Amino acid sequence: MSKVHIKKYRVAFHILFLVVMISLPWLFIPMQHNPDLIKLLTIRTSLLVPFYLLNVFVFIPRLLNRQRYKLYVGAIALSFLLFFTSSILAESFYRPIDFWYVKANQVRPGKPKHFMAMQLVFPFLLSFSIGTSFEMILNSEEQRREKEEIKKEKLYSELAFLKSQINPHFLFNSLNSIYSLIQRSPKNASQAVLLLSDLMRYILYESSRSQIKLTQEIQGLKNYIALQRLRISKKESVRIDFKESGNFSGTFIEPLIFIPFLENAFKHGVSYNKDSLVSVSLKAEANIVVFEVYNTKKQTNTATLDNVNEHAGIGLSNTIRRLNLSYPERYELKINDGDDYYQTKLTILV
Repeated sequence: MSKVHIKKYRVAFHILFLVVMISLPWLFIPMQHNPDLIKLLTIRTSLLVPFYLLNVFVFIPRLLNRQRYKLYVGAIALSFLLFFTSSILAESFYRPIDFWYVKANQVRPGKPKHFMAMQLVFPFLLSFSIGTSFEMILNSEEQRREKEEIKKEKLYSELAFLKSQINPHFLFNSLNSIYSLIQRSPKNASQAVLLLSDLMRYILYESSRSQIKLTQEIQGLKNYIALQRLRISKKESVRIDFKESGNFSGTFIEPLIFIPFLENAFKHGVSYNKDSLVSVSLKAEANIVVFEVYNTKKQTNTATLDNVNEHAGIGLSNTIRRLNLSYPERYELKINDGDDYYQTKLTILV
């Protein structure tokens, strides 16, 4: 509920309540029985209106909400004294009949003289209680909404920070690859620069969005794989597989959520002295996306499940944090860390 809606509800409720309160004597007392009593009660309830509005729009926000409880109680007491005095004065000018010594179906002579005071205390306390309770409910709702907005802004800020960390990390690794490629194959290096340009355009412009099409993320993965193919020299015997299946149209996902897993596979899986394999598969079925990466290891003792963040580096650890923020209880990440292979399987409920 926005502030505008809360303000509208507040004004509408108080107007409706005041209208009903002033109308009560006309609704519950037969007009033909005692019209003068109805008019007098209407005058009394009308005199309550300014004090009611003072409580709602002045006393509560400036005293009660700021925890100035003694001043608030004093303001309520002073309001009642003024209301009581104004009611007595109004009745002294308008007393067509004696209301305290009336017919047999009403108060008889000799009844307690504080009856009039009770007639004034009850509507005053009732109206102030209802108005204050409603304001407390609205204030509680407004505070809850503000806390949620602060929490969301904090999450967005943290996600933006994590994405900003991924960009230089990815760029640093890619530039290192191109630098080594320039010395071996200038032609491939120029193609790598073009691929990197497309990747950086994707990263800079798409990462600012909360959700992108899954097809865009797939194209980013393909460009990254193409860049890595150019980097690999003839000395390295590497097989790279990329399989995709399912219906990707209409599916949206957090941007740059898969590339760190792929980057990790190439970083730790391509070896100079033995055959290497990087296998990637992406499936989309209904509202479930499954991304799986398998790679052989350069060394058999590189990492264990206990130090997965060290093995993955800043890119993958940030991605896990982003998953926790963007897909809480809607994703599953399985990691198999074998002696000579490393496998991750990410399942996301989008």
